[in-house]
Parts: sequence; C-alpha cells; structure tokens
Amino acid sequence: MVAAALWAVQAVITVFIRGADDHERAESMAPVEWQQAFAEALSGLPGDGAALLPGLTLGDTSSVDHGLTAAMRVASLTHLTAVSGANCAIVTVAVIGLAALIGFPRWARVMAGIAALAGFVMVVGLQPSVVRAAVMATVVLMTIALGRPGAGIPVVAFAVCVLLMVFPGWSISPGFTLSVAATVAILVLAPVLARRFLSWAERVTPQKWIARLSPIARRNLGLILAVPVSTQLVCQPIIMLFAPVWPTYGVLANMLAEPAAPVATILGMVAFVLAPVVPWLAHIVAWLGWVPAAWIALVAQTAAGMPLASLPWLDGIGGAACAAAASVFICLVIVARPGRARTIGAVGAALTLGLAFALALAQVVGLSVTRPADWRIAMCDVGQGDALVVRGFDSQGQPRDILIDTGRHADLVESCLRSL
Repeated sequence: MVAAALWAVQAVITVFIRGADDHERAESMAPVEWQQAFAEALSGLPGDGAALLPGLTLGDTSSVDHGLTAAMRVASLTHLTAVSGANCAIVTVAVIGLAALIGFPRWARVMAGIAALAGFVMVVGLQPSVVRAAVMATVVLMTIALGRPGAGIPVVAFAVCVLLMVFPGWSISPGFTLSVAATVAILVLAPVLARRFLSWAERVTPQKWIARLSPIARRNLGLILAVPVSTQLVCQPIIMLFAPVWPTYGVLANMLAEPAAPVATILGMVAFVLAPVVPWLAHIVAWLGWVPAAWIALVAQTAAGMPLASLPWLDGIGGAACAAAASVFICLVIVARPGRARTIGAVGAALTLGLAFALALAQVVGLSVTRPADWRIAMCDVGQGDALVVRGFDSQGQPRDILIDTGRHADLVESCLRSL
C-alpha cells in the first residue's frame, strides 16, 4: 500500500500548466463559512509558507506573490501550487489507507477513494486542470489498487479518448498534454529507472545498507528518485514548445520538495475540515502544515537563486526535437550496462549538440535569405489582426521603427520584432 501510495501521489506531475484555461480558478462549491473559517485558521502563519499552504491544499494561489511564483517556475515546482494529480491522489490515498486500516475489502477501499476524490474536486472547483488531474489520478490509482499496473496504458488511452470526446478543445491544451505525458512516464519509465537507480545505489553506498531494506522500502526509495527524473525527461520536450528554457536544478528541487508536498496537503486538508468545527485545533494543524510548506518555498527560492538556474534553449519544433533527443539519450545512459553507458552518453551528447548547432545555423541562414537587410516595411504574422512594422530614421540617422497595431497575441508580436 505504501508503494502504491507513492506511485499515486506522484502519478500526475502536471508541470508548467500554462494554458490560459488553467489560470482561471473555478468557484469552490464549499460553503462560504467553511472557506472563511479556513482562512482564519491560517491567520498568523508567517512568510512564504503561509502563502503556499492554501495552494498546496486547495490550489488557491491568491496569496502567493510574484517573486515566489517566479522562483517556483524556475525551480520546476509550479505544479505544487496548482491543484494537480498529486493533490487529488494524496487525498484519495489517505482515505484508501484509512479504509485499509479499518479492514475494508479492496472494492470498498476503491469506492471510498473515488468518493473522497469527488468530494475534493467539489471543494476546489470544477476547473479544467482539476478535472484532468482527477481523471488521470483515478486511472493510476485504479490500475495499482487492482494490482495490474501493466494495464495502465490501455486505461490511460481510454480515459484520453473519453475526455477528448467530452472536451475536444483539450486536444490543443498544453496542460492536458502534460497530464497524459506525465502519467505515461510514471507507468512506463519510472519503474525501469527506479530499478537502475537502486542498482547504482547498492554499489556505491557503504556497507550495502540499501540491500538490507525491505522490498517495499527499496521500491519506495527507487520511486522517490525515479519519478521526478522520468516526468522531467518526458515532459521537457513538450514544455520547450511554449517555454524554451531548461531548468537546471528542476529535478533536484523536485526530489527535495516532493516528499514535503503530501505532508503539507494532508495537514492542510485536515485543517480545512476542522476549521468550522474546532477552530483552535485547525489552527494548530495549520501550523504543522506550515513547516513543509515553508520548506518547499525555501527549496524554490534557493534553486532559483543559484547560478545558471535556467538555461535558454532553442524555441519551436527544433528546440523540442533537441530536448527529445537529449531525453532519449539520457534514458539510454541510465538503463544501459555500465560498460556501454559512457559510449552512449558521448554519442548522444555529440548528436544532440550537432542537431542544436544545425538548427541554430538553419535559423540564422533562413532569416538572412528570407529577409533583406535593407527592409523598409514588414508585416508580422500575428494570426487574427495586423502588426505592421515601418522602418524609419530620425534627423540624426538613428533608426526609429514604428509598430502599427499589435493583433491579439503579444507573444507573436514579440517574436516577430526579435527576428527583425
């Protein structure tokens, strides 16, 4: 059950959900008095931990300032401040674990978990990211609870088909794509990486203490290391399509912060439930939840403040292709035999760097061929609307360009102006 809980908690790391629909927070269906009581229970908590705890619990990021939001983004921890599959699974697994302690049969535990998940979704609101996360978390929980993780991929495929039939607009949503990719990464790649990480750790740790752990403890330890790595490798090429930046310390930050997230979420939910009934006890529980929330904020701020915290990357399809190539070769290096890992790593690094250089050169040559150096008027492709750039000069011969109209998409205009 512990191993299944860890899998489920990590099952849907929906990193960098940046679609416009994901920023719209839906109205909670919880009574207003309940929400006010929870806010009062959090009163008096200091620093960034107090701002993060509502986000870790209910996805409410209204108290998180821009500085902390930016730090969480640089450290690849933004999925913790939004309601994702991790939040849904934490609540569900807690209920399933309690039902198991009481002695419920397997089918009753599953039904209790689904009921808890439905209640959590009602509390946080029916926003798109919550619906996606709930479905994907349920898929992983069901496959593991039934003891058939190998059947996870067909079930995920069925869930994707159903969701796209109900919400066809999600087919172009970055959040939906990342939800599915992260779920598949956990089901397929994480177990392989976990076994390899444990094999490495057993060879390098003194006195072979890892080999003395129970099978469940060893599996949990391997998954703690493998889940952030697998999701980062699978999701990063997708992220490069709309955020061409490589988070240098993202995996390390997730390894340090992820163990604290379930603790903060569970304690926050307990405080939320107790707030209207036993306010003083809810305040004490909120203080306990503040500790892991403050730790997550500290990890984010530290990672964001380190040198080269984020590295620029090629944008567009080329950047995604380079990231995908790098991810593939990193996976091959990890799973390869010790004698072949160095060779595969060297070949992969050479091919990835060569591909990146070729794409960068193609962009430079393409711009020089398609755009004359002495251009006077340029029309930017901004979708619906116009964006006309007129090159001019002042009386002293200094360039003074004029932009007429901007269209509806500022990012397209900025990209066009940078290319000019």
